[in-house]
Amino acid sequence: MTKISLVNDQEEIARMWAALMPQPVNVFDLWETRMHFHRAFRRPVIGVKAEGALGEAEGFLPLSWVEETRTWTVFPGETWKGKTWLEGNVFPARDRGIMEAMLEAVPGAAHLRYLDPMKQSFGYPGAEEDEVGYLFFPGRHSYNFQEYLNSFPRKTLKKLMAETSRLESRGVEYRFDCMDDAQFLFRMNIEAFGPESYFYDPRFLKGFEDLLAWLRDKGMLRITAVLIEGRTAAVDVGAVYKGYYSVLAGGVDRDFPGVAKLINFHHLERACAEKLDCVDFLCGNFNWKERMRLIPRPLMEIRLQEQPGVVYPAVREAELALRV
Repeated sequence: MTKISLVNDQEEIARMWAALMPQPVNVFDLWETRMHFHRAFRRPVIGVKAEGALGEAEGFLPLSWVEETRTWTVFPGETWKGKTWLEGNVFPARDRGIMEAMLEAVPGAAHLRYLDPMKQSFGYPGAEEDEVGYLFFPGRHSYNFQEYLNSFPRKTLKKLMAETSRLESRGVEYRFDCMDDAQFLFRMNIEAFGPESYFYDPRFLKGFEDLLAWLRDKGMLRITAVLIEGRTAAVDVGAVYKGYYSVLAGGVDRDFPGVAKLINFHHLERACAEKLDCVDFLCGNFNWKERMRLIPRPLMEIRLQEQPGVVYPAVREAELALRV
């Protein structure tokens, strides 16, 4: 018989993550990635644990409490406008029944986003489509960037190349892995989106900066800057983990229209040259992702309503555990 219990000891939660999470696919799957945001946001944390009759682990749900929305979210609860950012989440469980039992044990309302159906063979009970991520697989084009370009209709390709050629005629250079370029990214992103920028929240900015420093130390960080006429025109930051390149964020100088397309083509060309398995441009469809013929990947979400009249001591217990 399966036993469901709540855990608020963070060391045990970390052990459960290491023991039960599937083989990491990308940087978002790594506990260390999530801990950088946890330290910045300081959300109360619990784990919903499923154990078999002999004490063997059968499932695990790591959750963070977001006071602003009064909901549990996927750990570590890094939020932008009340919604989490880290993608490709998965809750390991031996079967669908155990997954349903763990969801029923969540102590209160929850909004669990960016669940990756490819990482869970039996799906997520009650899940609906959340947002769509976009991927590029160099192997589908024989790791040949020109073959990828040839997949476009001729008129479309001509238009795309005309836009990038205008910029290249002004003198384009690339600079790689300069940490100072990340500050340009943050500044341009905030100037472009204001309070709508992820980096407008100092907690998110702190977690992201710490993540970049850790990625650099681990040899996984990739910073790409485009210089036009000697000026920094665009910067993207990403992480490469076992052949999976996640483009995490970007910023552009609006004085150089079309530079975003130029830097995105650069990512794809470099991925082909390095024979990477995948380039992940994450969720958020700004039209260009479909125009560049990237592969859509729907992610899922689960919403759980608070049960009227039920007292949930887990939030208080998690808050106390956080202060220890």
